[in-house]
Amino acid sequence: MYLTVVRHGQTDWNVSKKVQGQVDISLNNTGIEQVNNLKKELEREDFEEVISSPLLRAKQTAEILCKNKKIIYDNRLKERDFGEFEGLQIEQFNSDSFWSYKKNIIYKRAENIKTFFYRVNNCLIDIEEKYKNKRILIVAHTGTIIAIDTFFNGIPKDDNFFKHDFKNCKIFRYNT
Repeated sequence: MYLTVVRHGQTDWNVSKKVQGQVDISLNNTGIEQVNNLKKELEREDFEEVISSPLLRAKQTAEILCKNKKIIYDNRLKERDFGEFEGLQIEQFNSDSFWSYKKNIIYKRAENIKTFFYRVNNCLIDIEEKYKNKRILIVAHTGTIIAIDTFFNGIPKDDNFFKHDFKNCKIFRYNT
């Protein structure tokens, strides 16, 4: 399987540095422009399947990128549920602890990191089984991409998942 993973385009909450989680925020004008630019970059790629998070920002990104293709929406590709932290400014909560696989903190409402990774991993296992030797495009979110990366590359020894640049419309590639 040849997997291309794309982060959704920019939203107003990205600009204001708010935690989106599973809040259904749409792309802003810059985000739409970013996706249209990405579409030009990906137009030579012949994806046999397109799978997206059903959250609006990812859904809009997938629809712009793949206007004439069938898109499969999978709830397991949704961003991590940030629960009580959704809508806060990023600096208003302890992101290091929230993303620590070693600490594996259980929150009142937010999704536990191991539960989140398990959800995304199950999706990837299903995709690998169903679409062997195919070119797949996944449209998702930063957290989901972190989980995808650990599926292929393992948990970082230093527990730091933010070594990659997670700009909007960034492309990540995996070949299995």
